[in-house]
Formats: sequence, structure tokens, C-alpha cells
Amino acid sequence: MFDYFKKIAISNRADDEVLYEYVLNEMESGIIVKGLWGKAIANSNGNEANAKSIYMKYRVQSIKDIFTAREIAYSELTKPKLFQYIQDKILPMSSDYTNLSSIQSKPKIAENYKVSEYEESIYNEIAEELSNGIRKEGLWIKAIQNTDGNESRALSLYIKYRSESLKVEKLKIIDENKKLIVQEKIIESERQKSKHKDRFKNLTQEQKDNLMQKELEDWLDGS
Repeated sequence: MFDYFKKIAISNRADDEVLYEYVLNEMESGIIVKGLWGKAIANSNGNEANAKSIYMKYRVQSIKDIFTAREIAYSELTKPKLFQYIQDKILPMSSDYTNLSSIQSKPKIAENYKVSEYEESIYNEIAEELSNGIRKEGLWIKAIQNTDGNESRALSLYIKYRSESLKVEKLKIIDENKKLIVQEKIIESERQKSKHKDRFKNLTQEQKDNLMQKELEDWLDGS
């Protein structure tokens, strides 16, 4: 039994090595997913080498997650076919990928290498802001103050602060949308009640009883 699990573990490591090789090739050709890169910078404490290492782990995990979601056993593909599939079918899904040289790398090791789609979208939004020169000055000053003026560490901390603020902003929007949906349902419910009352307003008791009986029969036929 131990030998079986040991073989499985060795096989998984070998599969991962192939994916790491692909990601390394991807990075060497200048391709990088901005959302994952932003997440890596935020968790590297201003160390660029750490940022690249963390990014690779995020990127490998994101590729594995896509294969799992599509129920594809990537370990059964040859290396050329695996690489080609990722390039043709997975890379185009990452609409936020860009050239590594176009990103300013001013990047604590991440506790969890798996980045959710929602989380990735948050960091991608931050990367877009920074690439367009947009920065929340209040958060930047706070980051500078908490890093004793070290800009590399300040950028890493700023991204964390900004991701937290974006999450709060998006939760507020979700709450507002939920409230609107509830209000719309209440209005629709009241409208239906009013409509139902209008149907009965000018009917005799016998007509009301007949109508209710018919609605009951229709409901039973449809159930």
C-alpha cells in the first residue's frame, strides 16, 4: 500500500515538473498573467526573485485547475501535445496576460498557492490601474509610512491594501444589488396581489368559487 501511494506521489511530481517547464518557457518568452503576477508581488515582500517563484506556483496551479474542471488527464498527453493544448486552449482564456518586460517588478511567501478566479480578477484590476498610472494616494502614503520609505516593499504592501479595499467595494456593490433584487420581488409580489384582487372585484360569490376551482384544477393538471 505504501509503495502504491509513493508511486502516485512520484507520478504527480513528474507531472508537475512538466507544467513548471511549460510555465518557465512561457515566462522566458515574455508571457505573464497580470492577475497572478500582481498576487505574487503582493506576497513577495518586495523581492523580485521570490515574486517570480511564487508566480510560477500560482500559474502551475491555475493550469492544473483548468484541466481538472475540464476533466482532462493532462498526464496522459505527450509533452508537445500538452504544451500545444495550453497555448491554444488555456492561454487565450487568460485575457489579462501580457509581456513580462512591460510590468514594473517591485515585488511573505504565500500560504496558499491556489488563486481563485475572483481573487485573480482583483489583482488583475490592480495591475491595470498601476500600468495606467492610477494609484490611490492615501493607500500609497500608508504603505510608504509602514515600510520606512522602502518603495519596493511599499508597492508590495500597497497592492495588499488596495486588494482589501477593492474587495470591500465589490461586496458593497453585491449587497446593493441584492437589496434591489429583494425590492423588485416585493414590488412584483404586491402587483400580483393587486392584480388578483382586481380579478375578483366585480364577481359574484359563485363566480369567485368557480374561478378558484378552475385555478385549482389547472394547478393539479400541471403538477
